[in-house]
Amino acid sequence: MNKTVVIDGQKIKIKTVTIYPLRVAVKIEMDATNSKKILDFPDIRLVDQKGEVWSKIKNGTTASKISDREQILYLQSNYFKDPKELYLVFNKLQAVDKDEDYILVDTEKQQILKQPKGDFLSDFKKEGSTLYFNLNTKKEFHYFSSYLD
Repeated sequence: MNKTVVIDGQKIKIKTVTIYPLRVAVKIEMDATNSKKILDFPDIRLVDQKGEVWSKIKNGTTASKISDREQILYLQSNYFKDPKELYLVFNKLQAVDKDEDYILVDTEKQQILKQPKGDFLSDFKKEGSTLYFNLNTKKEFHYFSSYLD
C-alpha cells in the first residue's frame, strides 16, 4: 500500500494490509513530525463494496507494537470472501499532544503532580506496586492505553 493519510493534521502511513485466514494485519507507521502521540485505534475497519465490515478483533490480540512509531493492528478476517474493493476506515483515534503524553506522580504523598491537560485523572493511590487513578469523563470511555517506562 504505502499510502499516507492525514487525520486532524497527523500523518499515518498505511504500509501494508495482509489478509490471513484468521485475521487481517494492518501495518501502520506514525510520522515523526506529528504533534500528537496516537495511542489507540479503537474503531478501525475494512469495508467491502457491499458495505460488509471487517472490524477490529474484540477478543485476543488486537495489535502488536513494533516501535514507538510503528505497529500492526489486527482485524477480523473474511478470508474466504473475494471482494472486488476494500476500504480502510478510521472512525476513531485516541491521541494526546506529545508534550502532554505523561503522568508524573509522587508515590510517597500519593499525589498527581502532572497529567495531560483536561485533568481527567484524580484520586491517585498506590497499593504495593499497583497505581490506581479515577478517570473522570462526561461520556462513557471504554478505551485506555497506558505504557509504563
